[in-house]
Amino acid sequence: MENENEPLVVPPESEREKTEEGHTTSEENEIVSVENAETSGIAAKISATDNAEDLPKKKGQRDMTEGVIWKQILAFALPILLSNVIQRLYNAVDSIVVGRFVGHEALAAVGSNNSIINVFVSLFLGISVGAGVVVAQYYGAKDDEKLKKSVQTCAFLAIVSGIVLTIGGYFLAEPILKLVHTPENVMALSCEYLQIYFLGVLGTLVYNMGSGVILAVGDSKRPFLYLLFACCLNIALDVVFVKTLGMGVAGAAWATLISQYVSAILIISRLLLTKQNYKLSFRHFKIDKPILKNIFKVGLPAGLQSSMYSVGSVVMAGWVAAMKVDDFTYAPICSYGMAMNSFVGQNAGAKRMDRVKKGFYTALIMSVVTAVVIIVPVLILRGDVVRIFNKEADV
Repeated sequence: MENENEPLVVPPESEREKTEEGHTTSEENEIVSVENAETSGIAAKISATDNAEDLPKKKGQRDMTEGVIWKQILAFALPILLSNVIQRLYNAVDSIVVGRFVGHEALAAVGSNNSIINVFVSLFLGISVGAGVVVAQYYGAKDDEKLKKSVQTCAFLAIVSGIVLTIGGYFLAEPILKLVHTPENVMALSCEYLQIYFLGVLGTLVYNMGSGVILAVGDSKRPFLYLLFACCLNIALDVVFVKTLGMGVAGAAWATLISQYVSAILIISRLLLTKQNYKLSFRHFKIDKPILKNIFKVGLPAGLQSSMYSVGSVVMAGWVAAMKVDDFTYAPICSYGMAMNSFVGQNAGAKRMDRVKKGFYTALIMSVVTAVVIIVPVLILRGDVVRIFNKEADV
């Protein structure tokens, strides 16, 4: 406790002024520092606001470089699985409707085009897989500049390829059908269906390329929803055109064509309207040659492999039904493969090769288990399953 009687020591006037001036200077420095800090903070906020559109937004995307591997693969693969089932249902509806409401010759005419369509389309779908892998790598590496360039390149490639395939396929439909020895009794119907189908190939390629881009950044829900809508539209149009209006094989083809372009419009709209880092802009619509080279390097072997699988012998109605069933059973395994394209691409881009290796073995085990669960019931009920497409005994 201080002594109340202790004399108060007062500093001399000169020292008191010096001390007061020192306090004043210190206070002024503090004020200046605060003002500078506030100015820096405001500048940072302005800079952040100006560059907000350049920052990757995670809404609707899935970063697969972190998290539990099997959960990441399964959560991403489920919407792809549903999309693959819908895609196969999309193609099978034509066969079911014409087989039931027109007859077995119409079914054979639609089915005789399957291998031809798949040879050409599978080649470009394989390239779209390569595009998705390249996009996923840039997304995983957080390289927004190359990500944007890869999206523009993918869109340009899809449109140019679609136009070439549409024109070439339409005028070469009949020679191609003769080359694969299509039976004369279904030649006219097959040619009619194939020509109309090729007119819609541009929509198919645009949708699949755009879907590959969106899948690459971890969004598997939107492609599923777009395809679901297009599939429902295809079913409705098939029934109206074939059953109600009696348009036959041509009606089924037109229903498919319309649905294909609707799905393409939906996917392109998403790429154009999104504010995320994979936005498509026609102002910078051009091909980046190094990126295009990488797309072909990854996608061309996959496309050629799929095309070779599609090369078949003479198509008959019974074979058509069996192959449709096979397509559905293969869908889950294909879904894991498509999920791994994005998973491996993102992690390879992020230099997470440990996750790439673990993800491969995880997906392999999941594929084997799923295949066994699906194939066994199909084999047991194979007769009933085939009769969904046609009830004629000889089929």
